[in-house]
Amino acid sequence: MKSIFKLFLLLFPLISFAAPINVESIKLTSSTLPTRLTITLNQPAVYRVFLLDHPDRLVIDLDRAVLHIAIPHLADETIKSFRKGQFDPDTLRLVLDLRKPVRYNQYFKPKTHEFILDLYPVTAAVIKKEKTKIIKPIVAKKIKKPKPREINVVIDAGHGGKDTGAIGAHGSLEKSVALSIAEHLANRINHEKNMHAVLTRGGDYFVPLRDRLFLARKDKADIFISIHADSYTGAGDARGVSVFALSASGASSEAAHLLADKENSSVLGGVQLTHLYDQSQMLRSVLIDLAQTATINNSVRLGNNVLDALHRVAQLHDIRVEQAPFMVLKSPDIPSVLVEIGFLSNPSEEIQLDNVHYQTRLANAIFAGIYEYIKKSTTTSPT
Repeated sequence: MKSIFKLFLLLFPLISFAAPINVESIKLTSSTLPTRLTITLNQPAVYRVFLLDHPDRLVIDLDRAVLHIAIPHLADETIKSFRKGQFDPDTLRLVLDLRKPVRYNQYFKPKTHEFILDLYPVTAAVIKKEKTKIIKPIVAKKIKKPKPREINVVIDAGHGGKDTGAIGAHGSLEKSVALSIAEHLANRINHEKNMHAVLTRGGDYFVPLRDRLFLARKDKADIFISIHADSYTGAGDARGVSVFALSASGASSEAAHLLADKENSSVLGGVQLTHLYDQSQMLRSVLIDLAQTATINNSVRLGNNVLDALHRVAQLHDIRVEQAPFMVLKSPDIPSVLVEIGFLSNPSEEIQLDNVHYQTRLANAIFAGIYEYIKKSTTTSPT
C-alpha cells in the first residue's frame, strides 16, 4: 500500500493537470477562542498568509486557485468582512478585514485538503510592548515561476500506404486528406512558442496502430490527435465533423492488455513500474485505473474544446464528443482524441475536403481547440 501511495504522488501531476484548484467551502467558527477559518480545497495548494495594517487586514494568497462558490458572509468580534480578488492571473487573493489586530497559526490537513487558520486577538498590553520595538513588515516571498515547458503534440494521420481508408465518390483517399490536414496542423503548432508537433507518419506509408501509440509515448506526447475522414453507405448524405474520445469499455480492454503485457506497461505517467519493489498485478491495476480515469476525463475536455472550435468553421455531425474503443486512443496517460473531419462519401463535402484552404481552416480550428484546452488546464498559456 505504501508503494501505491508513493506512486499516486508521482502520478499526481498527471491527474491534477486537468483543472485549477477549486475552493469548495469557507467556514468560520468563532464561538470559542481562537476564531477559526477553514478553507476546503479539492487538492493541495501553494499558499501564503501575511498581515497588513492601517487598516488591519489578513491576506491569504492561493496559487492556481479559483472561487466559484458564493462569497460567504464572514463576520464576528474579530473579523469585520471578507472579500476576494485576483492578485495576478495565477493567484486568488482572499482578504479578511479585521476589527482588531491579531496573531495567527496556520496548518494544512493533507487528507481532507483543509487549510486551517486560527486567529488570536492581541491584547492592549502586547500592542503597547510591540510599539517599543522596530517591527519589520511581513513580506510574502515571491515564488520564482518556472519557464513554461514545451507542450508536445503528436498528430496521427489515419491510414497510409496499403491502407487507403475511405474512398470518396470522386476518388479522394482518406489517407491523403488526413495527411494533408495533419501537416497543416503540425505547421501551425510548430509556429507557436513552447509547442512542438510530431507526425506519426510523414508520407504515404503504413504504420500499425500499436506503433502509433508507441511513437506517442516515445515522443513524450502531452496530447495525441488522430485525424480521419468518414464514409457512409446508407440512405441519405451524411456530412459533418465528429470528435471521439476513448470509451470506458475501450479503457477496460486496454487495462487488461497492459496488465498482461508487463513490457508495454513498464512506464506510466513517467513512473518506471519495472523499478517497483511490489510487482503485483493489484498494484499495476490500481495505477492503470488512476491514470486511465484522469486521461479519459482530460480527453473528453480536450475533445469539447476541439469540437467547439471546429463548429465555427464546419458543420458538425454530432454536437457532443462521442466515445468509442478506437485503438489509437488507448494510451493510458496521454489525453487523446480522434477527429473525423467530414464524410468523403458525401460528394459536396468531398470537394471541400480536397480544398487546401478548407483543410487549413480545419487545421487552424483543431489548433485553437488544443490551445484552449492547454490554457484551461494550466495556469498559463503556452506563450
